[in-house]
Amino acid sequence: MGDSNCDEEEDKDDDEDDKPEPVPEMCEIDEDYNDMGPNMCSEDSQCKGDRICSEYYFCIGYSNCADDKEEDCEDKCAIDETFFPLGPHQCTHSFHCKGDRHCDNYMCTGNSNCKDDEMTPAQKCAIDEFLNFGGAHKCSSDNECKGERTCGTNGMCSGYCGCN
Repeated sequence: MGDSNCDEEEDKDDDEDDKPEPVPEMCEIDEDYNDMGPNMCSEDSQCKGDRICSEYYFCIGYSNCADDKEEDCEDKCAIDETFFPLGPHQCTHSFHCKGDRHCDNYMCTGNSNCKDDEMTPAQKCAIDEFLNFGGAHKCSSDNECKGERTCGTNGMCSGYCGCN
């Protein structure tokens, strides 16, 4: 399992291995006062932190600035991947994916690490992998695999389930 960017019990020593913090000056940008209007932009330098300027002239993504991390985590966990226009769990950028999941080959993969995604062992053992969205044993997260099985980088459930 990967490190959670939104996990409350995050190990502070592991922060050095994580993605570097945005340039401090970029975290001081207040998009509410942009010349084109709130959250509007013509280039990335008008967006806070790691946010980027979209082709539609809006700042998008997550800032990853210290003062926004808690709010960003709540926002990321509110994403419902089933309604993306390309199809359920499909993406073009990681900010289309819920929580800590990331976009890989146009599919959201990994674990979200969001509190509402935690399943009980009984719920995990009740999963029927033959009914998965992409086909039998195909997955985009561990929550689509039975019991203790995990979703591999190849998009397939693997391992021993440990269920009775």
